[in-house]
Amino acid sequence: MDSVSIWLHVFTLVGALISAWYTVLERNLVRAVIGSAVLGSFVALEFLLLNAPDVAIAEAAVGVVVVPVIFFVILQRTREVKE
Repeated sequence: MDSVSIWLHVFTLVGALISAWYTVLERNLVRAVIGSAVLGSFVALEFLLLNAPDVAIAEAAVGVVVVPVIFFVILQRTREVKE
């Protein structure tokens, strides 16, 4: 492995850790869902760097698109019930 590749892995893993920490500690639920989507994008990038493009595409589709959309729909419906 060359040094550029190692630094890319370090960047994606540190980004994933920071976004996971942000997601857990954020009190605003909308921001926490956005943090979760950012986490999914870092994980998808790491899979891409590990030469697993099929897993990266699946993670990008599920972790960045499907899960946040489901959470946003749930948040919207729970707000409608409270009102």
